[in-house]
This record gives sequence, structure tokens and C-alpha cells, in this order.
Amino acid sequence: MPKIGMEPLRRRALIDATISAIGEHGSLDVTMSDIVVNAILVGRAVNAICGDGVENRLQETCDDGNTTDGDGCSSTCQDE
Repeated sequence: MPKIGMEPLRRRALIDATISAIGEHGSLDVTMSDIVVNAILVGRAVNAICGDGVENRLQETCDDGNTTDGDGCSSTCQDE
């Protein structure tokens, strides 16, 4: 299960990064890569929390909502 209260924070971080990237590149030229880079560079990215049930593909290959080894997704949120 995702940590309670994290979804609005992640949503806000992505919205802020998107608005900033559009301002830098223009609405017709912005890409998802621009948004991700912007979110990371300006410190707006919400860090991955292993075991919260939300897969952050920059740092995790899986997130099954726990930190138990042996269930297909390791305690460090990497595929087993």
C-alpha cells in the first residue's frame, strides 16, 4: 500500500516540474524527459520509498508494498 499522504505530494511535484519545463521549452516542444530532468535538477522529485507500493522507475525495478525478501521483489525494491 502507498504511504498515506504521499500521492498529493508526488502529484504537486510533477505539476510544478511540468509547468517549469513548459516555461523553459514551450508547450509544443516539452518532452517527458524534460519534465523528469527538471524535477530532479530543481529538487522537486519526491524520493522513492521502498515498500510504499509505488514503483519509482528511476530507483526501483519493483515495489510490492513491503520490504520482505523472497517474494519476487527484494527488500531494496529490485526484482528477484
